[in-house]
Amino acid sequence: MQNKRNRIIIAILLLLLIAAAIWYFYCRNNSIDQKNFVQQGSTTINYSEPVIKIWDYSAVDGDTIDFYFDGKLIFKNLGLEDSPTVFRPGSLSKGEHIIGVKGINEGTMGPASPHLSISDGKEMLEFDIDAWKDSTSGSWKIIVK
Repeated sequence: MQNKRNRIIIAILLLLLIAAAIWYFYCRNNSIDQKNFVQQGSTTINYSEPVIKIWDYSAVDGDTIDFYFDGKLIFKNLGLEDSPTVFRPGSLSKGEHIIGVKGINEGTMGPASPHLSISDGKEMLEFDIDAWKDSTSGSWKIIVK
């Protein structure tokens, strides 16, 4: 009887350990402190549901970035190509929102420099953000009116 009870306790402990490991590696919040980014510009938009596109505007040379929106990791190890990756943040509240870019690989011609566009289907605004590997990460402020 004691042996069966010990097995049940061990099984419960193992299940708790597995659940904790799953939470730690997969479910935790992948966010970053926005103070670690250097703001490189700002853009004001008059719409609350933008479409953001990210791509390598100049030579496709192997740039890889982590892309953050309001401190949350959206794309990890995003390889920049000549065709854009699309991010739809949904309905944004009025005020300031931050796009962050962390350089993972600068390619053959540093820094990693994704080209971004923000659009509502009618109006499109474009800009570049520079980010260096193991150094300065870049950000851009989006102001929703």
